Amino acid sequence: MSEKARGTLYVCPTPIGNLGDITLRALACLRDVQLILAEDTRHTKKILEHYDLHTPLLSYHKYNRAAREHEIIRRLQQGEDVALVSNAGAPAVSDPGAELVRSARENNITVVPLPGASAVLTAFIAAGMPGDRFVFWGFLDRRPAQREKELKLVAREEKPSIIFEAPHRLQQLLEELCRHLGEERQVVIARELTKKYEEIKSAPLKEHLRYYQEHEPKGELTLVVSGAVIEREQLAQQEVVKKVAALVEAGLSDKAAEKALSVLENCSRREIYNLWMGEKTECIKRNLNY
Repeated sequence: MSEKARGTLYVCPTPIGNLGDITLRALACLRDVQLILAEDTRHTKKILEHYDLHTPLLSYHKYNRAAREHEIIRRLQQGEDVALVSNAGAPAVSDPGAELVRSARENNITVVPLPGASAVLTAFIAAGMPGDRFVFWGFLDRRPAQREKELKLVAREEKPSIIFEAPHRLQQLLEELCRHLGEERQVVIARELTKKYEEIKSAPLKEHLRYYQEHEPKGELTLVVSGAVIEREQLAQQEVVKKVAALVEAGLSDKAAEKALSVLENCSRREIYNLWMGEKTECIKRNLNY
């Protein structure tokens, strides 16, 4: 690394399972920086030993983040290059690395992200879900009220949803998904991605739940939940709501828009009124974060 007034913070992905997942650029980075920030130094030390790297390690995780941050920023300001790694995959995704990246930018320190292994993309590729978009949730919120809101959003989401879960909480998550999404929703569960015992299973939720009630889940788990299928009638109703909204935006009152559309669509004004009032109620709830 070239000498400069300030150091650089490198955000460096590590293997999600197979040690061969790491890139040549990541290895060069881990060799050349003055310090590696590791979520678990014991875990990262195995990677360094495997590739004969001897860069000093410093633990950086959610329990010591606040205490470490000032020291790390000071060392970067003094010209040291630092690599941030997590136990697996890309840092700053479902771990405290994002706070350090933000703090570095606030202190005018260059942040360089490296490409590399990602459980999110690997699982999505393996799932073979239709379309090229998805929603990444990470680990769902553990607080009951917030978790309930997130599950309801997953249930309505038309794009595939990607969720991380720990093995000891998988059965609870599957039960919750069955309750909110229905037992027939298709889900791909990717376990131990890129490792020796990698397992990728696609099945309705009820089958996954039945299987893991009889077999204790082990290893890292990534779920790819298929998107909600909106029925033709629902799509027609959504189109009516969009047309009412357009008329209201053009300057008509709710009442006038409903009346005009009932004539154009040859349907009852009461039906349009119910759809429009339902949409307005949902908008209010979303804005108030109900």
